Amino acid sequence: MIFLMNRSVTLFLCLFTILVCSCNTTPPRTITEMEFNVDSSIVNKPVTDSSLGIRYSVPAGWQAIEAPDEALQRAKSGNVRISNMLQDPSGHVVFSLTDVRQVPDSVFRNMDENFKTVLNPSGSWNDIQRDEFITAGYQVKQYVMAKQGQTFFKMLFGDRTRPSFQVDYSVIIDSAYTLNTKTLESIVGSLHRDH
Repeated sequence: MIFLMNRSVTLFLCLFTILVCSCNTTPPRTITEMEFNVDSSIVNKPVTDSSLGIRYSVPAGWQAIEAPDEALQRAKSGNVRISNMLQDPSGHVVFSLTDVRQVPDSVFRNMDENFKTVLNPSGSWNDIQRDEFITAGYQVKQYVMAKQGQTFFKMLFGDRTRPSFQVDYSVIIDSAYTLNTKTLESIVGSLHRDH
């Protein structure tokens, strides 16, 4: 009789454990696939980065800007390569694309887990948002930082394990926000692997 009770208790505990474990599982997070419209009247200058194996388009009227020596030194010490840095003719919008393949995984993990403090060490941004999506076969982590008069986009493009390159896009005046987000969407929409 004791043997049957122990068997019943064991069976009950097994079923209870299965029930509890199945109730506590969280569904896997889904990442939205996004497609961006490309306005070829805005982004009409093709660019190829053969090292990264990508191609994209930028506005033809934008000017290349040289990174200051201090920024170049930080880039070299941080294992990044600035691939392209441009600004619009007014100087109110800056775009850069950076190769981040040599940056240690721990840097991205820390940034993703603590983005509100890592991306805002001095507390100057009023709002910081994070989103994730897939476009052109890349998994993208996007961080948007905003304060009065400026919005800054940071996008990390890669696969599920780590980013390959980073797009930074800064809009300095609020009145230009709508037009310049359309420009950013067109640049991102034009971005593809160069096969």
